[in-house]
Amino acid sequence: MRFKPLSLFLVFLISACTFQMEVISTPTAKLTEEVLPPFETATSFVSTELSATPPPFPTFTPTATPAPLPTVQPSGAYTIQFPPNGTWQDVAGEIAAGASRTYVLSAAKDQIMSVSVFADNNTQWHASDLEIKGENGAVLCPTAGYTCPFWRGSLPATQKYFIKLTSPVADKFKIHVVINPPGKAKQYFDYADPQRNFSLSYSDEFAPVHYLGAEGSKFPPQLVLEYIDTPQYVPTNLIEAYFIVGTSTDAEAVSTCTQPLSFGGPETIVGDETINGATFTKSEGGGVGAGNIYQQIYYRTVYNETCYEITYFIHYGNIGNYASDEVKEFDHEALLESFDETLSTFVLK
Repeated sequence: MRFKPLSLFLVFLISACTFQMEVISTPTAKLTEEVLPPFETATSFVSTELSATPPPFPTFTPTATPAPLPTVQPSGAYTIQFPPNGTWQDVAGEIAAGASRTYVLSAAKDQIMSVSVFADNNTQWHASDLEIKGENGAVLCPTAGYTCPFWRGSLPATQKYFIKLTSPVADKFKIHVVINPPGKAKQYFDYADPQRNFSLSYSDEFAPVHYLGAEGSKFPPQLVLEYIDTPQYVPTNLIEAYFIVGTSTDAEAVSTCTQPLSFGGPETIVGDETINGATFTKSEGGGVGAGNIYQQIYYRTVYNETCYEITYFIHYGNIGNYASDEVKEFDHEALLESFDETLSTFVLK
């Protein structure tokens, strides 16, 4: 799930004020709509107090009151109201193959909005199936040949915004809409794994997803956060970027936890780093192929007979392979700063 020129890369599949959202069904969509509390699985969303730095841990209880269930209007539209002082909302539904679903919400000029979709069938949301337009006709995505599996950016005007989902297959989904209060560049969400063995905080620059990309970690991920800040993708050579957390209690995995393991290229131990009292072994690896560049940065440690592995997975194109002069290098340093900010909140229990 990412933004990039369609001619060059295959997309990998997937205010403190009160806002109102109208949901408009197309005739072909078989869809039930439900306003959700924060996810209770490995993709938990918990709202937190906005601040320049992540909030303290642990925080396991949502601080926002769930919004009331949507009401169905005679026209077939649904009205969804954010919780009091709410700045985000999760909505779940079903969609038929080839059907569309349109949401409408109001927001103010220069507020930061992000929209991401989480498919329930262990797939990423289908690229090019998200469309966002302003009431004035301005198209936020997709634009200029770029797909739009997610969107995050500054809103150009105070108006209604239309978010349209279209799926080529029947699917269940959760759509996560975040609107930061005026003047706030970020807001943060807490995550605690189901066993409460670790916790972390991440900004709205990230969104939980299913990860179906190339193998890049020692074991299956428990939590995957995709980097969704649109200005880093459009128009740049960044294809996808993920913050991945995996754990294993397997005896062999624990005994070899901090040892390098190559995924398409050599991995080299860089040294040790201490994160909130725990010492992690840092390694770096990567590979190239068909104009694609893959970078992995790993942090691994053993704690309470469990191997913990945190992976930065970054995939981008060789800038020399782009014919258009409009495609520029993404800000690699800024991307790593966002990943490091999330890593700095990782706490073992």
